[in-house]
Amino acid sequence: MAVESAPEAAAGTMSTPPSGSESSDRADELKNQGNKKFGEGHFPEAIDLYTQAIEADPLKALIYCNRSLCHIKMETYGLAIADATTALEIDPKCVKAYYRRGSAYMGLGKYKDARTNYKKACQLKPNDRDAALRLKECEKEVKREQFEKAIASEHANDPPLAQSVHIDDIVVEDSYTGPRLSWPITAEFVKALTEHFKDQKSLHKRYVFELLKKAEEIFKELPTVFDVPVPEGTSISVCGDTHGQYYDLLNIFAVNGWPTEDNPYLFNGDFVDRGSFSFEVVLTLIAFKCLLPRHFHMTRGNHESKTMNKMYGFEGEVKHKYSDQMFHFFSEVFNWLPLGAVIGNKVFVVHGGLFSRDDVTLAELRKVDRNREPPEEGLMSEMLWSDPQPSNGRAPSKRGVGLSFGPDVTKAFLERNNLELVVRSHEVKDAGYEVEADGKLITVFSAPNYCDQMGNKGALLRFDSDMRWKAVQFEAVPHPPIRPMQYASMGALSASELAELSACGGARRTLTRDAHVPSSAGGLLVVGWRAGRGVHESSCAYARRNQGARKTPHSSTRALGAPRQSARARVACRMCRQLMTWSRWLSRRNRSSHGAPAAADLQEDKERALSASTRNTQSSSSVRVDRRGRQHSASSTDNSAAHVHLVARARAAGRHNA
Repeated sequence: MAVESAPEAAAGTMSTPPSGSESSDRADELKNQGNKKFGEGHFPEAIDLYTQAIEADPLKALIYCNRSLCHIKMETYGLAIADATTALEIDPKCVKAYYRRGSAYMGLGKYKDARTNYKKACQLKPNDRDAALRLKECEKEVKREQFEKAIASEHANDPPLAQSVHIDDIVVEDSYTGPRLSWPITAEFVKALTEHFKDQKSLHKRYVFELLKKAEEIFKELPTVFDVPVPEGTSISVCGDTHGQYYDLLNIFAVNGWPTEDNPYLFNGDFVDRGSFSFEVVLTLIAFKCLLPRHFHMTRGNHESKTMNKMYGFEGEVKHKYSDQMFHFFSEVFNWLPLGAVIGNKVFVVHGGLFSRDDVTLAELRKVDRNREPPEEGLMSEMLWSDPQPSNGRAPSKRGVGLSFGPDVTKAFLERNNLELVVRSHEVKDAGYEVEADGKLITVFSAPNYCDQMGNKGALLRFDSDMRWKAVQFEAVPHPPIRPMQYASMGALSASELAELSACGGARRTLTRDAHVPSSAGGLLVVGWRAGRGVHESSCAYARRNQGARKTPHSSTRALGAPRQSARARVACRMCRQLMTWSRWLSRRNRSSHGAPAAADLQEDKERALSASTRNTQSSSSVRVDRRGRQHSASSTDNSAAHVHLVARARAAGRHNA
């Protein structure tokens, strides 16, 4: 929406600029519109509205903080840091700006810088639980980095895991019922593996180690940038980011055909992180690489690195499903992934983008030492992180790593290396792909409805032998009810941020139903439920600290063998669930009416939910269980602290204060 200009003055008079109060009101109106777009998951549109609000009144620090949060959601951390810094120049005591800047540094893996900002936020607002939790996490990550650096120096000369793991000593039990691997690998094994993973079953660790070892041997033989011939009359399909969305990967093969010698593929990095089926995605791709080494290709993305895997889920997922040793084996394999490819001598495929220098050649790129973690600068970093921009020239990266390069840079690189087209990934596109730089560059992204919230299509590019291309688009498919970032050490939003987002009135849909999952576990989830869940988990943590419950991670369904909560903690949980029940009901009503409910209805619903919570508290507060399991009568004030806490959070969740 464009900023409205002042009405034209009558003839012979001068137009009057809007007054300060009018500009402020206009900025608030645009900010509220941006909040609504943010709540609906339309982050680019929200950024545009926040930008217009800033133009109307450039002295509102809160609007810069909101735009910074949008940039964090879009992983443009450099721009997020810039907005938060501007907010602090306007208001040096803006706690939210320190929090946003800390979150952006966390996204870049710069834990010391993040720690500095979270520490300042905690000093300004000592009772901010989210900032305190993030500060504690930063402290832990800084210590971990120091420890790993010390350990790495001690084990610098240790042999790689491919040599030190004794695979022949690993016994496959008779009780194992999954697919069994024998060499040479067969198409039947790979197809059985995909079905096994689809049923959410695990492959035996011996076979995982064998596949990783074989893949590492194949990747080691390739140069950093390799050539892919496309013989006359054949074609090749190029896919972008898949990000752990396994069921969408299977849909790609269903739509475009399974990989064979006659149907080759190239997957352009970012196989893992974000989605919670990253292990299944990357091992399926590795299995196809072992089966079709000359007709199935993989290049490295910025998420094939330890730092990103630590933050965005792959490390936690592999450790949960297998072991720490298995994760380190994956990291070794990732270090040997090539960084780029040239298809048919005409198309340069790279995950990120182009370079800060004008004289880069393919011969130089083929010699880049890639067997390491990505550095913060240089050719390797730019291949993994850079992004195109619409204007000519170069600019600092909006992500904080790599750079932004214009159409003139793309054209010069292609002419210097006798190429015709650059294909890259690395960015979500609504249509799954986008043509830029006067047709000289295409971005392709193959993870539809990215992170279960973006609503984008996925796409792949199919090239014939003359390098003519066509895009194949596809929608997201249902998957089991395991949320994105399930295994991540950090999330993009805290519980309070989710509550803010819920207050904006958006209903971002999440596909979770699958054929082998009971319908009661599927359906459409919305951000209101996630906000309620955040309140639920935070409130249960409050109850554990303040009312003597056992300090164990809580989930709505207790894991087998997990300790039970105390009676008082269960009371708090019942209150939380009442709030979540209201949130789910409200979300269904939003979808059925195709619009936000009236303010009066919202207030009535909240009062009804809080009333139910109070009744649950009164009916349950008469029982107290001591450590020996004996029951005692409990006063009505036993749960008052938790009740007041939850009521305050519920009321705060209704304010439109993003």
